[in-house]
Amino acid sequence: MGDANGSLGAHPEKKGRYSALPLRELVRVRGKTARPCSFWARAFGISITIVLLALGAAVCFIMWGTETFDNSLLENLILRNNTQMFEWWKRPPVTPYIQVRLFNYTNWQAVMDKREIPLVKEVGPYTFLQETEKTAVVFNDNSTVTYREHTTFVFQPQRSVGFEDDIVALPNVPFLSAVSVLRDSNFMKQMAMSMALNSVNPPPFLRFSSQEFLWGYKETLTQLAKAFSVVNIDPESLKLGILEARAGVTRNAVTVETGARDVDRLGLIVDVGGSDRLDAWGGTDCSRVDGSDGSMFPPRLVQERQRLYIFTKDMCRRLALDFNTTTTLNGIETYKYMPPMNVFGTPEQNPENECFCPPSENPDEPSCPYGGVFSVGPCNFGAPVLVSFPHFYGGDEELYHFVNGLNPDPSKHSMYLYIHPIIGVPMGGKTRFQMNVKVRKSSKISSIDFLEEGAVLPVAWIEIGVDELPEEVIALLHKASMTKHVKSVLLYGSITVIFVTSIILLWCAYRCWTRRETIRNISQDSHILEPL
Repeated sequence: MGDANGSLGAHPEKKGRYSALPLRELVRVRGKTARPCSFWARAFGISITIVLLALGAAVCFIMWGTETFDNSLLENLILRNNTQMFEWWKRPPVTPYIQVRLFNYTNWQAVMDKREIPLVKEVGPYTFLQETEKTAVVFNDNSTVTYREHTTFVFQPQRSVGFEDDIVALPNVPFLSAVSVLRDSNFMKQMAMSMALNSVNPPPFLRFSSQEFLWGYKETLTQLAKAFSVVNIDPESLKLGILEARAGVTRNAVTVETGARDVDRLGLIVDVGGSDRLDAWGGTDCSRVDGSDGSMFPPRLVQERQRLYIFTKDMCRRLALDFNTTTTLNGIETYKYMPPMNVFGTPEQNPENECFCPPSENPDEPSCPYGGVFSVGPCNFGAPVLVSFPHFYGGDEELYHFVNGLNPDPSKHSMYLYIHPIIGVPMGGKTRFQMNVKVRKSSKISSIDFLEEGAVLPVAWIEIGVDELPEEVIALLHKASMTKHVKSVLLYGSITVIFVTSIILLWCAYRCWTRRETIRNISQDSHILEPL
């Protein structure tokens, strides 16, 4: 038992003499160990943790609160002289091919005899390599670049079905165009043109070689020279060959954004021929030059899967491209873009096309009677030339009443582009369009009475595509794709670092506090003593 002073555990022979146990022994009495790390070790560990926390917070702010990472990547895409991107833009390392298929009217004589409706048979393809280079390149002070394109075509017989001397029967497009222009002219010009046309009596159908169709048929233009001169159209300025019109140096210079001023406008066309508007569609929005030239698209629009626009000089308009799906090409994730099905629709089917279809002076002849075809006459001397997808794919059912032999197939006749999801560069795809001529009869020209008024006759369709990409291009695209994974690591890795380091610091603070409390409580536990 303890004595009157309340001492505990005293030995009788050492009565009245006691000593506190050493602190380490006292802790052991409690069954605990409080062996703190050295001050410098703790300071070093905490410092490293704080540095990691600060670094994680900085990266988190940069990745989540700014566009620094994206801008540093897109900076490499800006068109600047003597850069890899500029050289590839100027002289593309990819050589596309162009295939032309003609619609041979196999029963043209029976059609002229009014015994049958036209029957067409697809002939071809005639395949050419399309080599394109941008020339007369000039960088402007407003962060734009102006250029012209020089295009050449090299025939590829091994990839063609048929030969350039194949004979085909096709509608006489220059003659039908002349009749259409005559119909819209005043009385005096109608009389002069009808006299000129009836004097030469051109046939409604022409039989010539495919080469003549591809590269121009001057003899027909010479016959119609007098008729065209009445309406001040120089036949020498007309290029009827479907490849003739595309070969050589472009007449009008094109100016596009380099991206230096605003990377979100990279590759967008600013003006054509020095003007940011076209004369074809009056003062409407349809006359505005807008969209990409097709060589690149604004990267952020692609990353966000927004609608893209491509400007086509042949049609004097822009075409919409909508995100369709994600797929893989050459082991690289890519976005597939396609035009909406109503891109050539009537204003009722596609309100965006309303300004392409001005009110007609003749209520019996609406300017856009059929969905699926688009008139390019306003930018082609008023010729009744219409553009559609091959075999009228996606067009109104009425279009198939004019001819037999068409078989639309989305796998063969749809248009699509594969675009890199990070840098907005096309990786492949198929561009497909069909050329048609619309029949517009005149009471002063009887030689086409056998044709149905308003009939849309297919003439030919073209396909532009890329078989494969060079290894150096694939390697670059692979590197660009890796940035997506790097960005994800930085985005979510920074949050992970912040979370982990915060937990570590909280744990260290808790351990420090509990150790201090343990030591303080033990040092105050004065009833654990050892006699001297």
